[in-house]
Amino acid sequence: KLSAENIYIYGDYGANYAEIDSNELQMMNIYSTGHLSGNNVNVYCRSGSICNLYCYGSGCLNTNYFCFQNSKCLFNCNEANHCPMVYDNDDMEDEDLNVIVDTKKKEKEKYKLQQQAKLQIIEQEM
Repeated sequence: KLSAENIYIYGDYGANYAEIDSNELQMMNIYSTGHLSGNNVNVYCRSGSICNLYCYGSGCLNTNYFCFQNSKCLFNCNEANHCPMVYDNDDMEDEDLNVIVDTKKKEKEKYKLQQQAKLQIIEQEM
């Protein structure tokens, strides 16, 4: 898991499948600027944290943004910039949020295994 006050994601698929967690930080800023740089990234904004997610172009496409109780999640996006999928504590309890987090992690692991299997087939054919 990544945890820092400022995280910059520039390259294409730059943080592909990463886990970014505010842990005990008071403030965390994430700048997702590369093509699909936040692809399948899970961002966790924990209690007591203020998290800012800056989305540019497709940088936040397929990004999951989990906002737990007593956290503040902010993000910028518009029609030109893809928005993250936000799971907010205003809509559900932390227990329900944790169920979604677990489901997303399982989906991510399943996808990784599928990709590894495809890669092994390609390598065998070479």
